Amino acid sequence: RPDVLRKIIDKKIVDYIAMDIKNAPEKYSETTGVTADIERVKLSVDLIMNSGIDYEFRTTVVPGLHTEKDFDKIAVWIDGAKKYYLQEYRDFKILDPKLKKKTQGKTLDLEKIKNKIEKHFGKMEVRRYH
Repeated sequence: RPDVLRKIIDKKIVDYIAMDIKNAPEKYSETTGVTADIERVKLSVDLIMNSGIDYEFRTTVVPGLHTEKDFDKIAVWIDGAKKYYLQEYRDFKILDPKLKKKTQGKTLDLEKIKNKIEKHFGKMEVRRYH
């Protein structure tokens, strides 16, 4: 909701913004399960990147929903972002059986993806949960 985001930025009521980047723009609706207004998502990204407020973008990497090529597209889209994090996906509490089936047994090499696209960002890391 870029309208709300703009108000928050203008009023200077936050000192940090974290935004999930669900997938490459053309796969946003498929990934979120709802019809996404990608232009509003892109506007939110632009507002954050130009806000002067510290921020991060992050993607929970879901094998079966994401491919390595998706991250090439995300890197071009948010090129120049201060911080971008790839977050490890954990499937032990999936409520949607269709998603569990789609992801079961699939893997993506987060370090390989990071090494390929990190040049696009000020800082990039892989977040793993133990």
